[in-house]
Amino acid sequence: MLITQFLCHIDHLNGFCESVVIKALRTHACLRRLVYISCNPESLVANAIELCTPSADKTEKGNKNNRGWRNMSSAGLARHRAKSMPNSEPFQPVKAMAVDLFPHTPHCEMVMLLER
Repeated sequence: MLITQFLCHIDHLNGFCESVVIKALRTHACLRRLVYISCNPESLVANAIELCTPSADKTEKGNKNNRGWRNMSSAGLARHRAKSMPNSEPFQPVKAMAVDLFPHTPHCEMVMLLER
């Protein structure tokens, strides 16, 4: 039996997924569904930008007016990294939900289903 589709579950503990991991998930052709779990909404947004942004046209060169990555927000840095993403089919967000695992605290888990 040949497996043609995979489901991946991401639940990272330290905030952001490394760009190498995002690139591997994005370019794996058999990966059709991704369940992303995050305790940090800012990291979810940043990683979703990289996973869901269509591949950029590689003809344009770097911007000489670049502010530098140290001055960028996490979403701005994700948009910058998405431009260098290899040519691949992007994911699309299907469902998202906040799950309150820690009542009476300001923390909640974000769960997002992404599909191609």
